[in-house]
Amino acid sequence: MTFSPDSRQALTGSYDGTAILWEAHTGEKLRTLSGHTRAVSPVAFSPDGGQALTGSFDQTAILWDTRTGQNLRTFSGHTNGVMSVAFSPDGRQALTGSLDNTAILWDLRTGQKLRTLAAHTGSVNSVAFSRDNRHVLTGADDGSGRVWDLATGEDIAALISLDGGKDWLWLIGTGSSTARKEAGSRSPSASAGG
Repeated sequence: MTFSPDSRQALTGSYDGTAILWEAHTGEKLRTLSGHTRAVSPVAFSPDGGQALTGSFDQTAILWDTRTGQNLRTFSGHTNGVMSVAFSPDGRQALTGSLDNTAILWDLRTGQKLRTLAAHTGSVNSVAFSRDNRHVLTGADDGSGRVWDLATGEDIAALISLDGGKDWLWLIGTGSSTARKEAGSRSPSASAGG
């Protein structure tokens, strides 16, 4: 669940395959977002609050218009459930993390898959963009967090859990990823304006 940027609305996901948009101060149900076929877990608002992104165990993410409840675009590309979603600070891209151990960078306007980020050996349960829109962070069940360069798709640093999280190792310049730029896609830095 999450609040809208202005804290006036809240968005929740549900095991019934829906997400519900709520008036945060009164608890009034504003609309139900229906389109997934399995449980919805991760939800996020765009920076301006005009759109929402939901992820599901049906292996998809859906972009919604929060004013109308309309499904604007469905993103398919993961081979297992989507566990995390995030909007870029400029609202032009999204990142999804999955039980398939990958994160995918999407162009929200075209729906095009820009990059697949693959270095984790466990479910990617957390994703985030840097404020400058140049890097993303992924966290996974393999006990690691990775920092990725969006221009190259390379993982440039990793935080690795040792001894069940008692000790941590920070690796800089790992470059151990398998980054795949999708065929025919533009550079993420070009689409992000920098």
